[in-house]
Amino acid sequence: MDHSCQETTGMIGNEYLRCGAPAVALVQHRGRRGGPYYMCLGCANHNVRNRNADVVAWFDTKRKMPLHQRAFNPSE
Repeated sequence: MDHSCQETTGMIGNEYLRCGAPAVALVQHRGRRGGPYYMCLGCANHNVRNRNADVVAWFDTKRKMPLHQRAFNPSE
């Protein structure tokens, strides 16, 4: 699972420019249709603080899987 950030960083003409950084979170906006969206740490932080969003899941970047799907290992 190699997802990239789906947040937009701006526009050129009528085209959106995506951030494209490696995604570490799945983010859902409250009261909006669509989503959830894959986001990098910076974009997820911005959306939670400024755009009324919640992190639905964090991803384990070493194993490329959602954190809630792997067994807890206290040695990590």
